[in-house]
Amino acid sequence: MGEVQKPANPWEVSISCQLHELLQPHGSVLFLRQPLVIYFAICILHMVEQLHNIDIIHADIKPDNFKLGDRFLENHSFDLENLDHGLSLIDLGQSFNMTLLPKGTSFTAKVKTSGFQCIEVITGRQWNYQTDSFGIACTVYCMFFGSYMKVKMVFGRLVLHLKDAVCNRTSNPQ
Repeated sequence: MGEVQKPANPWEVSISCQLHELLQPHGSVLFLRQPLVIYFAICILHMVEQLHNIDIIHADIKPDNFKLGDRFLENHSFDLENLDHGLSLIDLGQSFNMTLLPKGTSFTAKVKTSGFQCIEVITGRQWNYQTDSFGIACTVYCMFFGSYMKVKMVFGRLVLHLKDAVCNRTSNPQ
């Protein structure tokens, strides 16, 4: 799913093993179980809401920029205010502090991460917070379907390309 870091961090092996226990196989594709997708989606939305409340745009939200810590497996309750869930948003290298810019500032720069460019970037329009919303949608899609979300232009309209997604996902309440 992401790039392989060389040398690998020791925690990557541990997290990889733990994730394998949480994943649900479906053919050759591994899925996060639906309750986990919902749980992580809520956590992600809350984290990004907190950033936006202090006028920070992350501008690089994608699955690779979330770190799942060891604390996740030990946490038995869902509490957004309690950071013991262990999910962290990392890599603030593309972020914007909007308090340092004139109110209403928007951007036209192309986001270089292919597959995570919001509609405004793809169509050459101005953007600001939309890039984070699109990154959240892409991340949740990836957790749910096991592949990256693809948006493409068809007859002058942007459409969600579902060819690579496994649409007949089995429902498993576990």
